[in-house]
Amino acid sequence: MATKNPIDAATTDLTKAEQHLTDLEQKIAAGDRTVKPGDLADAESSVRLAQMRLDAAKNIAEQNQEAERVRAIEAVKADVEAAANDPAPFLEALRAIDDAILNWYRLNEERTEQIRAWRKRLRELGVEEARNDTSRPEPFGIAPLHHDYDRVSVRVENDEFSAINAAGYVNDLATLPVAAFENPARRSVDLYTRLTIQLGSRRKSGGPE
Repeated sequence: MATKNPIDAATTDLTKAEQHLTDLEQKIAAGDRTVKPGDLADAESSVRLAQMRLDAAKNIAEQNQEAERVRAIEAVKADVEAAANDPAPFLEALRAIDDAILNWYRLNEERTEQIRAWRKRLRELGVEEARNDTSRPEPFGIAPLHHDYDRVSVRVENDEFSAINAAGYVNDLATLPVAAFENPARRSVDLYTRLTIQLGSRRKSGGPE
């Protein structure tokens, strides 16, 4: 059988004691001379004792509730301290970003050097730079394009082979909201399509194939 709540039990005892005292007082008021002075004193003492026990039960309940609150606060504190003392997941994620960005810049540096080497060979062979709005360069179908601040390019037939503004892509990704990473369709610009176009755009068809 379930144990009765101490406050409920004390409240019940107080109610009974008060009812007993009220019954005695009503008997006395009605002229009942069978009620002895000791009966009245005992009833009054019972009420006082029951009230004290109820107050004690409430105090104990409040103390227990406060102790439970303190334990819960300590548990949250322990969780915070444990998490604060374990930066490993964040450090690992940051290193992954660090390595990925470094690899990204190195890829673009390698491509830039490769395109510069092609441009140098073409200039040494007497192939002049073509304008950026050129379609197929004449007469060989290949020419270095006029140097762009962001990237160096070579035009082959209708295709443009370029380096990119690597820092611009990093900045574009860094400023995206989390929702755009979770759902790429929410991005205002498709960085992958833009990258594909910049690395080797198809002028003949007007876009990447």
